Amino acid sequence: MKKILLITETVTGLSALICGGLLVTWPDGSAIGLPLFLLKTSPFDNFFIPGLILALVIGGSQLIALLAGLSNLTSAGRRTLIAGILLMGWIIVQVIMIRGVSWLHLVFAGIGLFQIIYGVKNSGKTKALAGCDVL
Repeated sequence: MKKILLITETVTGLSALICGGLLVTWPDGSAIGLPLFLLKTSPFDNFFIPGLILALVIGGSQLIALLAGLSNLTSAGRRTLIAGILLMGWIIVQVIMIRGVSWLHLVFAGIGLFQIIYGVKNSGKTKALAGCDVL
């Protein structure tokens, strides 16, 4: 289960960082094939701010959760939970703003839900440090 989690955090984090960076660099959406008309029912004129949020908040939280999991930090479960909540929030707000759903929304919503469930189940667990049990 943990391997699947680490894969989802890697894929989601890197794709959010890369796509967000492309949207910041080309805010007209042309770099990833997003037409500006998708934003007609949103408060944005271009993809700069959404790209920035995608890269920093979604990409950043996923990669922080990944690093915590790889390092076996006691906070790894909580970080995964937070990353999953942020991802689900991002997807829900995006669907509301563009008033449409794509298959990618469903995929990433599923990943977010998986991360939330995993995070809830593992956020209270502690790890052993240097052979000593920690509270």
